[in-house]
Amino acid sequence: MLRFVILASSDAPAEASLAAASVRRHHPEAQVSWLMTDPRAGAASFVAPGDLVTFAHTVTLGELDATDLLIGLSPAAMRWGVLPAVVGGLLGEDPEATVVTMSATSELFGPLDDLLARADGATLLLPARFDRGARSVAGGWIPEFGIFGPRSRGLLTWWVAEARRWALRDDVPEEDRRSPWRSYLDHAPDLVIGGEGRYRVHPVAVDELRLDIAEADIARSLVDGRPLAVLHAPEFDPLHPWRYGDDVAVSDIDGLRALLHHRANSLRAAGWTPRADSTAPVAGWRSGEVLAREYRRALRAAAEGAERPPNPFRSGEVARFLEWSCARSPSSSTGVSRIADDLWARRGDLDHAFPSVRWRDRSAFGRWLWTSGISEGEISLAVLPDPPAPRPMPRRTPRAERPFGVNLIGYHGSDAGLGVAVRRVARALDAAEIPWSEFAYDRTDSRQRDRGTTRPADAPFRVNLILITADQLPLFVADAGREVLEDRYNIGLWYWETDVMTSSQRASFDLVDEVWGATTYLRDVFAAQTRKPVIHQPIPLVFPDTPDRATARRRLGFDDRFTVLFSFDFLSISYRKNPLGLLDAFHRAFPDGSARLILKSINGDRRLDEKEELADAVAGVAGAELWDRYLDGDERLALVAAADCYASLHRSEGLGLTIAEAMAAGTPVIATDYSGTTDLTVDGSALLVDAVEVEIGSGHYYPPEGHWAEPDLDQAAAHLRRLAADPELRERLAAAGRRSVARFDPRRVGDSMERRLRVAAGD
Repeated sequence: MLRFVILASSDAPAEASLAAASVRRHHPEAQVSWLMTDPRAGAASFVAPGDLVTFAHTVTLGELDATDLLIGLSPAAMRWGVLPAVVGGLLGEDPEATVVTMSATSELFGPLDDLLARADGATLLLPARFDRGARSVAGGWIPEFGIFGPRSRGLLTWWVAEARRWALRDDVPEEDRRSPWRSYLDHAPDLVIGGEGRYRVHPVAVDELRLDIAEADIARSLVDGRPLAVLHAPEFDPLHPWRYGDDVAVSDIDGLRALLHHRANSLRAAGWTPRADSTAPVAGWRSGEVLAREYRRALRAAAEGAERPPNPFRSGEVARFLEWSCARSPSSSTGVSRIADDLWARRGDLDHAFPSVRWRDRSAFGRWLWTSGISEGEISLAVLPDPPAPRPMPRRTPRAERPFGVNLIGYHGSDAGLGVAVRRVARALDAAEIPWSEFAYDRTDSRQRDRGTTRPADAPFRVNLILITADQLPLFVADAGREVLEDRYNIGLWYWETDVMTSSQRASFDLVDEVWGATTYLRDVFAAQTRKPVIHQPIPLVFPDTPDRATARRRLGFDDRFTVLFSFDFLSISYRKNPLGLLDAFHRAFPDGSARLILKSINGDRRLDEKEELADAVAGVAGAELWDRYLDGDERLALVAAADCYASLHRSEGLGLTIAEAMAAGTPVIATDYSGTTDLTVDGSALLVDAVEVEIGSGHYYPPEGHWAEPDLDQAAAHLRRLAADPELRERLAAAGRRSVARFDPRRVGDSMERRLRVAAGD
């Protein structure tokens, strides 16, 4: 008897239905069983009458149960651990029985007859990566897919014992906990390796394969020259068909885009809805390595006669589990508690901030837990240690005794916009001959240049000028110590991109004496939030000289097409930057691909999902290209100079540095007529795109009640066509753009800063 076991979750019925339908289509003789893998699973609508249903969390492994594996290892390990017990029960003593296991996120495109014949009653697994020449396996096995026959009983018995052994081990690597279908099975009894590519269309192996996808009839597609048999699509979301695994760049693999769009269409036709979070939380924890290790140690001790550790998934044990979490283990890294040890292990920056956490810095770490730990959501009130003792006040130097000058605090080593801004402010201070001291802060995701470690003693002057985002300012104060603000006049030079600030940002007004806005838009945003002084203070906009356009185009190998450029950082919220809107407008302007659009980005590897969404859209627009990489200084300047147009259809900008850079290079600009860029795009210096101010709504980084703009894409397309057809217009815009940026030279800005700084310092 042939039986398929589908590992399913009750909150993903479309995936489960599609998997079952594919099994019944290609193996109508088989019986379908279900292994429900989420602890909250109930009766599932996709289970047909007569199908056998097993709930994973009810399966036991000797004295252990599935939730012990869930806590001590991972959800993936729980599924892995209970699978052999379930399969063994289905095989029973039937000499003709065969069980095929597969995830509900997989889909059959053909029968598995050749794999069933190859297994021949033994166990057959599909390797993640397979070297045909060496007949060797790397990266373990494709999770949840296997064929088990009468000769599998020895392996299944060994597998159950292995799962129990893992639950009691200290040394299970995190990678194995997350994906336990590893190569340890290489030496298991009666194991057959299935190496054919057509069964391995899975994120861990897809880059090895040659896909020949028949878009008109996916069932006729080929993998490595043979008919497609199985698609494995874990965590696939049809709203994001450019996403396939954590590290797969769909845009780099020919044919994969069409296959995933087919799957997305099939799921939507099956009634797909967004999946609810079915992972039961572990009380008070964010389920890290420390919890897993400590729980496994406690299980091992229980196996040797100690008291069994409390399990929060068992009725009546949550309170004892919290007590166990707040207790200090003998091997504690912090000397505080198990849950504090877990936080310490997850946050590498804490070791730098509190190097002697078990001794001299333990009180400081406790204060961090009660302040930043709570505000950052890293620890809950239920598991905090005892309140820390008050910290003694350091000796203070009155403000009047400090010399006039500026402690320039910011991301001095960052390549992001705020790093550029702080270096430009330094240039203005130099131009005005204002003494200043560098105070470098480095808690940012952007690429950093090493600036060394800065301490409060490196802030000797009377005024702090702080170029740190308002939401990050409390983190800076926690990291550097509040004494860096004391007995100084504190000015926040902030940036933001909408008219509503978050509660954490508004709280930062309490940490400064006044705020500077680099544009009139920013001044108005900040002034609406506080009664403290808010000053419009521009920053310098001076850029390196760029090559002439002809030289730049030759260097980059550009052809004669009208070329549009837009540059952005994925870490700066790509939805706000709106490259998809520009792509749409470009397609409306040049549907035949007669022009060229270069979307130049960085950090796409840090926001792979957003990058792949854009790459997926770019693939459907003739003439469009995505360049996601860092360029050296000369290449970047040449790219700006070589473009015929710089277009920014942003929803909002605090300043708009890339627009200013294009203007300084003499590249004509098309820009949304909204937010901070309007200080630049004056007096005919750009073609402006009308926009409708709208509420941001939920699902974005910014407050949902805030506002930004939706630019008119038809008008943007008309501007693109007009600019492409009118060289004289391009020349006029280039000259006007240079004049606009020239107003923000360092000496003029520095003089303005000095006047305000003298007032702030009391001179």
